[in-house]
Amino acid sequence: MINLYNKDNMEYIAPKQAQMIYADHIFENKDFSWIGRYWMFLADNGIFAIHTDHKLRADIEIYLRSLPKAEFVNDVITIQRWGGVPKNKFAQKHDYILIYAKGKNWHWDSSGIQIDKVTTAKGFNPSGRTTKTPDACWEDLGNFSTMSGERVKKSDGKNIQWQKPLKQLRRLMTPFLKPGDFVIDPFLGSGTSAVIADELGCDIDGIEIDEKVFNLAKNRLNNLL
Repeated sequence: MINLYNKDNMEYIAPKQAQMIYADHIFENKDFSWIGRYWMFLADNGIFAIHTDHKLRADIEIYLRSLPKAEFVNDVITIQRWGGVPKNKFAQKHDYILIYAKGKNWHWDSSGIQIDKVTTAKGFNPSGRTTKTPDACWEDLGNFSTMSGERVKKSDGKNIQWQKPLKQLRRLMTPFLKPGDFVIDPFLGSGTSAVIADELGCDIDGIEIDEKVFNLAKNRLNNLL
């Protein structure tokens, strides 16, 4: 079941504890009070994943590490090689997904996100396996084209900002969730997390404060509601 809320995420009260909270945090926002609030909504051994950039990564990690039962799981790097190039430094073409658990015994099943092994010759691959679990640098997912048919567009035909691709959240959410689990997304945006939660047989509550963005997400998810 997908439940959508057009409201300030600090006004939301979870009906039960969640097995996963995914948040595409507004990169310019240095108010992390929402993190402590939503940590209380997370079940023991649940997963808390925050998408952020290089400017806020360190500050968010300090905050996360201070929370009760917080355990570091992964620091994922997502690659997007498009846009301009600065004249006097290396271009920042990546974001981060900080993954923490509320306890040490989180669920993990990577069978649904296997990728092909590059080296399968017997001398370099004694196990004989042809697939492997991706590492924490997701360069293989490629760029999310501005022309992709997956893009959610506003009434003026322009793409919604900060939309995340389905393949990215599918890789993130699949190994940590089981059918019937409950997910919360406090920054729903275009609703990609809700699409993936529904694919995985999970329930999700999505909160989005911007009415126009909320309506775009609702229209996108109408056939799933």
